[in-house]
Amino acid sequence: MKNFFCKFVFFSVCSVFTFNCLFAEEPEVNLTDNIEQNEHVDLLEEETMFDDIDSVFSQKEDTEPVITQENPEQTSIPAERKGIILSGDLMARLGGAVYYPAEASPGAVFESKVSFISKPTDFFSFKGTILVKFPEMELGLYELYINYALWDVAYLMVGKKELTWGNAKIFDTNILDDRSDDVFDPEELLYDKKMKMQNSKFAVSLDIPFSKFNFTGLVYYEEFDKTSNAYQDVNASMGNLAYAAKLEANIWNFAMDVFFRTWATNDPNAYPIAVGGDINFQIRDFHIYAQYFTHFEMNDKDEMTYPRQKVTASVWWATREKVNLGFVFEYQAILDWYGLDKPVTTGDYLRQYLTFEGVWGRIGGSKCTAALKWFHDVSEEYGTIIPGCKIHGFVPCADLDIGFPIYYGSKSKVGVVAQLKLSVAF
Repeated sequence: MKNFFCKFVFFSVCSVFTFNCLFAEEPEVNLTDNIEQNEHVDLLEEETMFDDIDSVFSQKEDTEPVITQENPEQTSIPAERKGIILSGDLMARLGGAVYYPAEASPGAVFESKVSFISKPTDFFSFKGTILVKFPEMELGLYELYINYALWDVAYLMVGKKELTWGNAKIFDTNILDDRSDDVFDPEELLYDKKMKMQNSKFAVSLDIPFSKFNFTGLVYYEEFDKTSNAYQDVNASMGNLAYAAKLEANIWNFAMDVFFRTWATNDPNAYPIAVGGDINFQIRDFHIYAQYFTHFEMNDKDEMTYPRQKVTASVWWATREKVNLGFVFEYQAILDWYGLDKPVTTGDYLRQYLTFEGVWGRIGGSKCTAALKWFHDVSEEYGTIIPGCKIHGFVPCADLDIGFPIYYGSKSKVGVVAQLKLSVAF
């Protein structure tokens, strides 16, 4: 295993340098606003059923791309050197749902994480996160990686880290975790976006900024779920490596990126190579984001085909000048006939979704936040409307969430969902 790890690191570093040689001269352009993707900052924060939108209020004045900002983990600027700094949070949630016709699902969730970070020199830092979850009964090292700044010319990351390329607020647009079984579940509107061990990957990445551009080369190791029938039990090998590259740019108040990625050859559900891009810009208090990517491969007749395409568009708005109001509206379409003969008509292989989330935070300065969520599956002709509210500080360090999901169309039912969430940060 030691020899394999050495080969993995050597091969990964060589690969990202090769990517740079191939793409560094192309004047393509990039994306991303000042919401850092790796920090999971969502409009409604997605930590509970209905959270307020303070995170967006604090970000609404600009959409300066990530590449123009100074990342404390990617800089050689002298800083005060400290020992290991610990931080973390604890979350416990108790509640359940009752639906008509008869259906009940009580439950309890516990999740805690402890992070540690240190920057012993101006050029080197490391960070780790330990995650504990119930009822999944998960306990382990979620992240442990190092950052090395080669002056301000290049930035190297090596280790286990959560990787996210994509910036929609509700729908999943992270191309790095895109899988064949990705189908949006409206129940996700009710509960947390959870941290999962499989979201963190062993990886090597190299960032090279130049002018208004930034190139990223990435090699990461796929650990297949051995408890799932969908994946094979494979030993560690070069066939578990996947590759990706991204070129970012910022032009005035407009940002965009272009990217590509491959799938590990040992992945039994591997897709063909994917290429795509996304854009992000702001008009007054409105933020607009869009992403498109497609897979391509040669068929038996040596014809280029595009068996899977995915497009996402998102608009979000927030203000706190007089009242705390905000909303997100998103559309996503997936055309997927991968593994099948090219269809004459694509309607049977097209899935389309619409979703909306709106919040009136801390109404009149009170402890009450009102929210409305809506999801509609255009293809299956059904949807969900969820009005609800949050009572902040219902008991010390805990909020109470109450929602009233109403399903219509082919999946009709109504219900009430309540949960008490205890949250403590340290």
